[in-house]
Amino acid sequence: TDKLAALGCLVSHLGSERDAALETFHRDAAGAPLVLNKWFAIQAGADHAGLADRVRALKTHPDFVLSNPNSARALLSTFSANLAHFHAADGSGYALVADSIIEIDKLNPQVAARLVTSFSQWRSFDASRQALVEGHLRRILAQEKLSRDTLENVQRCLK
Repeated sequence: TDKLAALGCLVSHLGSERDAALETFHRDAAGAPLVLNKWFAIQAGADHAGLADRVRALKTHPDFVLSNPNSARALLSTFSANLAHFHAADGSGYALVADSIIEIDKLNPQVAARLVTSFSQWRSFDASRQALVEGHLRRILAQEKLSRDTLENVQRCLK
């Protein structure tokens, strides 16, 4: 827990110290999925420019298993709870989560449906963000063979 707390302090700062700390923590966590999930989550909760791109890259990391509910929640639910970056004005956070919902729905509909709830308060956002979220919700809704749970949650969000 001390290592995790220290990593949490460093992870929002770009630079060699952060990169070295992440690398060391990852190496020490090898073979321990729960610890690796903490490694993914702490990065998704960081505060630095380009975080959506970083999370998108982490989705392709060899230790990340999108079909594993704990892995998906560690990375993507943590990111969607990271208000500054999920609600980025450019819509990159919304796009990342919407793309992930579409991917996950084919693997684990319950996790995808739960991730849809990240958008549930979209009508309280400013007009620009509302338009972005509505577009992504409609894009999810347009997917062929969308699971019933995900479909219902998207429809509920759009009501």
